[in-house]
Amino acid sequence: MNWLTAALAFAITMLALSTVVTTTVETIHRILGLREDGLRSMLQHLYDAAIAPHVDRAFPNGGPDRDEFLQCMTTNRAPAGDAGLPAAAAPRLDATDDRRFLSWIWGGRRLGSLSVDDFMARLGASRFGDAVAQLETDVGPTAVDAVVQDIAHKFESFGRDASEYFQARARLVSVLVAMVIAWQCYVNPLLLAQTFLGDPKVTAKVIDMSEQYVAASKAPDQQRTPEAGRDQRSATDDAKHIPEKIDELLRLGVPIGWTAERLSSNFQYGPLWVVYPVSRQALPTIAWLLLGGLLIGLGSPFWRDAVLSLTAFRDRSQKAADAAKAIGRDPLVLAAERFVTASQARGATQTASRDDETDVAVG
Repeated sequence: MNWLTAALAFAITMLALSTVVTTTVETIHRILGLREDGLRSMLQHLYDAAIAPHVDRAFPNGGPDRDEFLQCMTTNRAPAGDAGLPAAAAPRLDATDDRRFLSWIWGGRRLGSLSVDDFMARLGASRFGDAVAQLETDVGPTAVDAVVQDIAHKFESFGRDASEYFQARARLVSVLVAMVIAWQCYVNPLLLAQTFLGDPKVTAKVIDMSEQYVAASKAPDQQRTPEAGRDQRSATDDAKHIPEKIDELLRLGVPIGWTAERLSSNFQYGPLWVVYPVSRQALPTIAWLLLGGLLIGLGSPFWRDAVLSLTAFRDRSQKAADAAKAIGRDPLVLAAERFVTASQARGATQTASRDDETDVAVG
């Protein structure tokens, strides 16, 4: 079972590193406000397609515009979002530049996601909802119901299309981040496999951490709030744990990170501690590091499933071995006996079939 424990340790290491990638990508999304920008972009298209015609009809001489619509739909109405409210609507609460800067750091002024129920509630409580409701006077109540349902359907449809686009972008960013981490942290799959196959102590230490890494890979999903779709942690909280996770793997004896031996004469440090090759002899190592980046880029859900599957398979195999040892039989001997039994049964079946074919009917 040496290969099985080595494969499990390898999967656990990839899970830990892919969790680092997930944390890094999440930090990038928060600092740049990509989710908030994505929601605004989707709402812009929704406004032009489904809301603007009703606003233009209800306010022919000028009324609320798209910017006001976006502000109304995406502003966080809790105190954390006061800095993003219009001047007329925001409470007078010492809205200094410092408060605005800190609010940008920890976020909260704008929503990153919006459910259809919340969207329709905000729409109905705004002047844009009044423009839609005016259809009852112009056309009739039946028209209002149809238009409101159509707006809700369009919101869900536009949201699904936007989600597919942003998920594809997030996957690309994850792969790029994984490549950088694999390169800068020297994640060489060949060296990892050799270590886990040849050093049982390191393998056992890594396997002992499996539950912790599986739990850590689930943490972002469990801490997400359904109301606003945001995590109750700041980007800086996530970022400061990244070096700790790398150091933990090093303490376990996992062979990652650049050393003098791994740098040798083929690599060297450049500005900002970026490692770069200096000879053609570095090409094999470069290929392995790129493969390491691709493996990490498969993502924490993939490696979490792999760890759980390998753990279950190992437990079943161990239980079978323990049961055989409990009755004083070597598992290899039992396996050989099963082979002999199956072969003898097959031979007996073939002999019986030949006898049936040579029988001649009498009478």
